[in-house]
Amino acid sequence: MIRVKKPDPLNGRMLVPSAWRVLAWGLVASPFVAFIHASQDVFQSQLQRSPVTMAFVWPRVLLVWGTLAVCVALVVPFVRRFPLPDQSPAKAIAAHVIATALFPVVHLALLDALHVIAEPEQFVEHLQWLLAAHYVTEVAIFPAAAGILHAIRHSRMQVALREDALRLKASLAEARFATLSQQLRPHFLFNALNSAVMLVREGESSQAVELLARLSGLMREILREHPHEVVPLSEEFAFLREYLLLEEARFGDRLGVTLDCDDRIGDAPVPFLILQPIVENALRYGIAARSGRSQLEVRAMTAGDGMVLRVEERGSGGRVGVAEGGHGVGLANTRERLRARYGDRAWFSLTIDPSGNGSFAEIRVPMRLM
Repeated sequence: MIRVKKPDPLNGRMLVPSAWRVLAWGLVASPFVAFIHASQDVFQSQLQRSPVTMAFVWPRVLLVWGTLAVCVALVVPFVRRFPLPDQSPAKAIAAHVIATALFPVVHLALLDALHVIAEPEQFVEHLQWLLAAHYVTEVAIFPAAAGILHAIRHSRMQVALREDALRLKASLAEARFATLSQQLRPHFLFNALNSAVMLVREGESSQAVELLARLSGLMREILREHPHEVVPLSEEFAFLREYLLLEEARFGDRLGVTLDCDDRIGDAPVPFLILQPIVENALRYGIAARSGRSQLEVRAMTAGDGMVLRVEERGSGGRVGVAEGGHGVGLANTRERLRARYGDRAWFSLTIDPSGNGSFAEIRVPMRLM
């Protein structure tokens, strides 16, 4: 039977410190702990009027703590083999109970082997004495060491799972954001071609040719790969400038344009085509419905630890024509893209003058992307 290995959600990340690292830290700490232990024994012996020297006690106590560091390092592979909590806790708990009972025997046997290395025939007798004197005390060592390692494992697992969840959330948001961006591109192309058709119908063939030439350049920029669909703010304004030149060919003297981007935030990253749908909305549902001259202003400025992008159009005479129809994709996608990219840290508003004399849109976003 072929067994298929289950995928590891933690990608093989080390949840428990390596045995070598635990051993290294234990051996480094042993001399200091042994010094404290030996100092206590020396002080106690002085109170009992049978003083011993530090030079006599410390090496012997160091041997105890050094061998204990070796045995604690052996707990690491055990914890990896029998993690708690586990899908089969009964087996893991039984293994812990047995290991708790055997740990003092292993440690004291190792200590005994070093003590009687010159007289190996005394090994069993000396081990019996050590077990009788220290077994109960040492029983608590294994649960303490295993508990600490289990706690480290659990903590690292929670961090790893939380990181995986955040990465998955970011990936889903990125995929959603990319889908919304792709929806804008055919929408943009449709509206630009529709403008060219209108110019041809009105007999403005030269302007239609100029519009299509500019559209060709814009389409090359749209189809160019933008990593993560993000561009510097200055590049977004450069694209918007070309787009508005395309629209000025259609509106002629009816349209005045002002673009103002604070140089201090020119390198700030923004979603690609985040301003174009808002500008297009202002042109089609505001400026196109008026017979007189209108002014369009697009500004970018700092605001605390973020930035503000404003699109304002205004004119006089009210609504004397019928605004051109659209797909309703632009502004809805703008809101969704901002939500997908920034979450609750972005804010978008659109205010329309009921008399038809203007509209004001504002986007507030953090200076850095999520």
